[in-house]
Amino acid sequence: IRADNSYVWTSGFSNFLIKNTKIKKCTIVEPIIFSSIKYNNEETINKRKQILVFDISPSNTSNCCEYINYTSFVNIKKYLIDICQSTYELKPDVDIKLKIKKDLNTVAVQGYAEVVGLDVILKKYKNFLRELCDEYDNLSIINNQDVDIISEINKSACCISMPYSSSLLLSSFFKKKSAFYDPTNNLINTYSNDNQYIDFISNKSELNLFLSNNL
Repeated sequence: IRADNSYVWTSGFSNFLIKNTKIKKCTIVEPIIFSSIKYNNEETINKRKQILVFDISPSNTSNCCEYINYTSFVNIKKYLIDICQSTYELKPDVDIKLKIKKDLNTVAVQGYAEVVGLDVILKKYKNFLRELCDEYDNLSIINNQDVDIISEINKSACCISMPYSSSLLLSSFFKKKSAFYDPTNNLINTYSNDNQYIDFISNKSELNLFLSNNL
């Protein structure tokens, strides 16, 4: 959270900042509460194996540690293409569910997005996702409005996100094997190894190995 003081969601993130930055003290705020919008005990009709991928909406202002503009459209694009290519090459019958962070149908035309220059980026991103779905028939896009994210996590063989989205705190809570994937191969893994369900992978070879071990 951007504020005069350092407010974080978890003790893990607090420890990470204190260890790797000049920050000496953080105020821990209660973690975000994710609630299941529905619960269905019925057996899933679709027997195909799936992976759940979390995106980060592209931006021209977000940095990751000392990496400037880490969440650029170029980096997000490579992140998704790598995952789609590797999955299709290894297991073409595995479905990829892409959980998008923002509803691109509305955000791209909102006033705030236009002011900060995100409208052009998000419209470009929306077009890219459409083309990616056309290229990979095992890829589908989901959002908070029409899915039960807890159910999708539990149905998935594994989960993937870019560093360091809090989404994987949720998947690891349900003991689902997960990984932060850095498509740039530039970040040093400073993530705590205390969580046995979360890996850090830095290049496509490591991505292939992670998928091979978990599909």
